[in-house]
This record gives sequence, C-alpha cells and structure tokens, in this order.
Amino acid sequence: MQPMPDSASSPDGGAIARRGFLGGVAALGGAMASSYGGMVPHIPTARQADRPQAPEKKWDGDHDLLLDDLVRRFEASEMSTAPARRLSERDRAWYDGAQWSAAQLAELAERGQPAIVDNFIKSKADYMMGAERRLRSDPKAFPRTPSDEGLADAATQALRYVTDDNVFNRLRSDVFANIVIEGTGGAEVVAEAAADGSMEVRLHHIPFSRLWWDHYSSDPDFHDARHLGTVIWGDKDQFIGLFPKARAILDQTLGNEHDWSANTYGDRPATAWVDSSRTRVRIVTCHWQHDGDWWTAIFTRGGFLHGPVVSPYVDRRGQTACPLIMRSANVDGQNNRYGLIRDLIPLQSEINARRSKLMHILQTRSIIYEQGAVDGMGGIDEARDQIARPDGAVAVNKGFRFEVSRDTEMSAGQFELLQHTIARMQGHGPNASMTGKDPRELSGRAISLQQAGGAVEQEPNFDGLRLWSRRMYERAYMCVRQFWDAPRWLHVTDDQGSSKFVGINHPVTFGDALGRLPPDQQAMQAQRYGIVPNDPRLGIIVKYENDLGGLDMQITLEEGQDTPTMAAEQFQALMQFASANPGAIPVEVLIQASSLKDKDKLVEQIKEHQQQQAAGQQAQQAAQAQMLHAQLAKAQADAADKIAQAKDRGAQTLVRMHGMAGDHADMQHQPVVPGVGVVTPELNPLMQPQPMPQQQGAPQ
Repeated sequence: MQPMPDSASSPDGGAIARRGFLGGVAALGGAMASSYGGMVPHIPTARQADRPQAPEKKWDGDHDLLLDDLVRRFEASEMSTAPARRLSERDRAWYDGAQWSAAQLAELAERGQPAIVDNFIKSKADYMMGAERRLRSDPKAFPRTPSDEGLADAATQALRYVTDDNVFNRLRSDVFANIVIEGTGGAEVVAEAAADGSMEVRLHHIPFSRLWWDHYSSDPDFHDARHLGTVIWGDKDQFIGLFPKARAILDQTLGNEHDWSANTYGDRPATAWVDSSRTRVRIVTCHWQHDGDWWTAIFTRGGFLHGPVVSPYVDRRGQTACPLIMRSANVDGQNNRYGLIRDLIPLQSEINARRSKLMHILQTRSIIYEQGAVDGMGGIDEARDQIARPDGAVAVNKGFRFEVSRDTEMSAGQFELLQHTIARMQGHGPNASMTGKDPRELSGRAISLQQAGGAVEQEPNFDGLRLWSRRMYERAYMCVRQFWDAPRWLHVTDDQGSSKFVGINHPVTFGDALGRLPPDQQAMQAQRYGIVPNDPRLGIIVKYENDLGGLDMQITLEEGQDTPTMAAEQFQALMQFASANPGAIPVEVLIQASSLKDKDKLVEQIKEHQQQQAAGQQAQQAAQAQMLHAQLAKAQADAADKIAQAKDRGAQTLVRMHGMAGDHADMQHQPVVPGVGVVTPELNPLMQPQPMPQQQGAPQ
C-alpha cells in the first residue's frame, strides 16, 4: 500500500481548523487592563472552555490491516444488501412508470396485446411527498436551564440561518422521497471553511445509490450500525486535484480491473472499482466506531486518500459523532430495508395485467367458419383483418357457416376483477378520500372519517421523518456551537417576513457597556474607574453577547396536520359553540385548538394587542378623569366666585336697606302735609310737649 497522504489535502480541508478568536480578544483585553493603573470591571472570557471539542487522536494501528478491514466491510455490505437494493431499484423504476419487464413486453407484442400502465404507485407516493411539503416547519430552540433563557432566541435564529442557507426544506423532501420509494435516505452535516476563513455548516443530501451501511443493523435510524458510508465515482484528474499526494494510489487502483461491485454502487453505466476507458475511480468514505469513538477515512482499493482520523464532530454529550444521518422506512426480519410502495407493487401489477387483458379482449374477435366460406375472397387472414377494422366487410360464400364471436363473459369477469383490485389499491396507503379522487358520493362525515383513518395509517412514516429532522437540527446546532467561535452577523427573516440582523458571539467593549447606561450612571462609572476621553480601556471586551459555544439547547419542531382528523372535527364543534354563544370562549382558546401554524406567536400578538388596548383605555380613562377633575375644579371655582359676588351684593343690599330704613324712620316722626311739606314739631302743636294732668286730690 502507498503511504497515506497528508490529511490537509482532503476535500474538507483535512483537520478542521479552529480559530480561538474570542479567547484571543479576551486575553488582549486582560493585557491592556494590566497596563493601566486604574481598575476595570471583571473581563469574562467567551465560552471557549465550554465549546465542544473533538478529541485529538491518531490511529495507532497498522494502516494496511485497517484498509483491508474497511474494504472487507464495504464489500460485505455491498454483497449482503445487493438483493434488497435491487428490489429498491425496481421500486424506483415502477415509480417512474417502467412496470413491464423486457420479456413481458416482448410477449405482449407477440400476441398484439397493449402494455398498459395505470400508475397508482406514483400517485400515492406523490401524495406522501406532497403531504411532507405541507408539514414543513422551522425549528425552535429551548434552553435546558433557566440561566440560558435569554439566549434561546439567538440559538433559534442561528439554527434557522443554517437551514435557510442550505435550503433544508428541499433537502428534506429529497431524503423523504428516497425513504418513500427506495426505503432509505440520508444526508450529512459537515463544517466547511469559507473563502474568508470562517467555518460554515453545510448539509448535503446523499442519494440512495451512494449510501452503504452495516448490513447487521436492524434499527430504522441506524443507531445500532457500527459503520456507515458513501460511494462516489470520479475521473482520476478530478481526485488528484482533491488529493494531490494520492496519484500513486489512484494509479494502483486503476491498474487493478477486478470487478468488486454490484449494480447499485457502480458507475453509470459501468460496474467496477475502475473504468479504464475514462480513468474513472470509485472512492469510498467510511465512518466507523472504534473504542467508543467515530473515525473517518476516504479510500479506494489501492489505499487511503484521507485519514484515518477521529471524527471532528461531537454530540451534546461531548462524544464523537458521525456526520452521516440516515433513516429507513421499514426493516424486515432479515434486515432488508424497503420503502412505502413495496406492498403496492403486486396490486399495481395485477391492475396493469387486467387492464391490458381487458383491452385485448375488447379489441379481438373470434371467428367460427366452415372451410370454403371465404375461399377466393383473400382467405381467412383477409377476413380477420376486415373484422378487426371498425368498418370492415367480409364477403362470405353462400351456404357456408361464418360467425363472429365476442367473449363477453371473459371481458365481464376481467372487468369485475379489475374493479376489485382497484378498490383494494385505493384502500392501501393514502386512500381516495385523502387524495380527493374518491368517485363515490359520500357524506361529509364519511369522507372525514376516511381521511382520518388514512392519516393515522401514515403517521408512523411522518413521525420517523420528524425524528430524522430533529437529529439533523441537533447535529447542525452542535456544529454551530463547535465551529462558530468568531463574531458574525446573521441576516434572518422571521415568520412574518420581517428582516433583521442577529449578532452571534458579539463582543461588547467597556465603552459599549458604558454607552448603554443612563447619563448619570455613565458619569459615576467614568469617575469611579478614572476613564478619560480616548482611554484605551474603553476598548476592553467585558462580555460576549449570544455566545452559543457552551449553550445546550433542546430542539423542537412545530408541525401542523395535513388532513382533517378528529381534532379538526372537535375544533369545528368548538367554533359552532362559540358562534352560538359569543364571548363564551376566549379567542386564545380557539387559536390553541386550531391547526394554525405558529399558534403561540399568534396568541402572544393578541395578548400584546390586548395589553396595548388596555393601556390605551387606561390612558383614555385617566385623561377623562383629569378632564372631569378640571371641570369640577372650574365649577367649584365658579361657584365660589358666584357665592362671593352674592355675598358682596347682599352686603351692599343690607347697606342700602339700612339707609332706607333710617330715612323711613325720620319720615315717620316728621309728617308730610300736602302743599305744606314736612311738619316740624315747632309747627305742629300736637307734637309739642304737653303738661302732665294733675290727679284729683293731689296737693297743689
């Protein structure tokens, strides 16, 4: 075996570089703090110590023995899974409409029977894949500890940025199509260096024909698999560009033209480790477990192109992780994996055969004739051709028997069997009511029950897809924690279409922290630490915002129902009750009972709107109360003024009345005689004093 090339020449750049940007900035801040006499606040470092790191290990075994072992694993998997993979390839062909074999087509052509394909399989598979698209949703991160609750939104936005940047919705649909049709799908989550040196999280769909696995694994999620891998083909010069030191290994592989390959993993159309006409080589990637760690190597039959190296990825428990995440729809007792359409193929075959046979019967006629009936008229062959034509005419010699017969009994029997088979096909998988193609006139209740039954039957398939999606999200988030160690801005769009920027690992300097304080506190802190304008200590990093390195999150998915179910009926009954009793059920309860997407956000927005309305009403009530208070104060002031004026007028009236009373008194003691005037006492003898009369007998 040729010497192993340096790992730096691998497609992913070899050992993935880790830049300690945040730790370096924090160390620089500490050095600046020690250079100045004034004290500064505590300078925390980023969560570099908490950031997940893969162990640094080297393969201490013999590389030749390891290569033989890995090649043996791949070839054993290739041979053991070959029958199941051939059936999976057959399933893909049936989905694409290639449902008659070459031998069958030749036999039908010989008897003049049409090869009819009424592709129910494609319709049902397309419905499943369409339902998956309706179930698309965004991930959401929840903190595992109360102290990290403030960072949950940043983690959610970072995860959504990764999924949007990699068009994860399309990737998930491609994987689900492999699960539905071939039976197994997968994708890998890796970290790749960008042009600016930053690390980006990349998600890659791996087609079914390029996946291989431990054939002893029986778990649909491959949790019990000891090794997983991929197979690719490429030209020699292409791989030399990726692996500059691997020319000798590729030459050695090209020099060995032995065919180790089955059909699935072969090049198209060749099936070998090499294709000498184009100097094409098959390259295998293997991820395997050894001593509790996942290891990775890229090799061909001639030697290693990259590795072996310990996996650079870790899970949330700090253990090395496999970047390849796979899922199967079904696994039988022999660990053979198959898709959702496998059980439909016998029914589909019967439908095609009976339709073809029925069409052939309706197009053909039997002839009963006596020798000599058509002699001299072109013979029996000419008679058959004329009978097969819609406007055919046959001249029959007089006196001979000539009858044309149709096998109506056989055609009726074929038609009944065809109807029965179609009914059975419609009952498998997504039923006719779910797809909207049931020709029967059913009540709304009956349609709803059929749709609910079909949805329950398909729920295990979508549940498996949700589990696979969650694993992909968790693996992507772990890559964010592990490799996003430098500050970056994310441009994200929320569910309402609003665009915003979110800072990840954003450093906050002492000056930034001071600028966020109120002016009085800014002056107090500046005086406390002796800060002057252009002070270098203002550039010291005091904390990092949205540092996700040590933040463990729980990833959840929010997916709505794609077909009416019993829950939908209950919601309809709830709406009818709410319509009949306005105000009896709060709108928040109705939203939570519905199948609307992002129900929690809608309820939160309604509550915020209600709070704003309540605040507005309170402000309006306060303004009205203030206005009433002002009006009352004005009324009281006006009343007091009027009372004062009334008192003043009353006093003046009393004064006038008092004067009038004095004049009146004088008038009473000085009579007025018309034409004379006031009669004074001097003029009125009656008003002059009179002598007191003496009493009789009184002394004189």
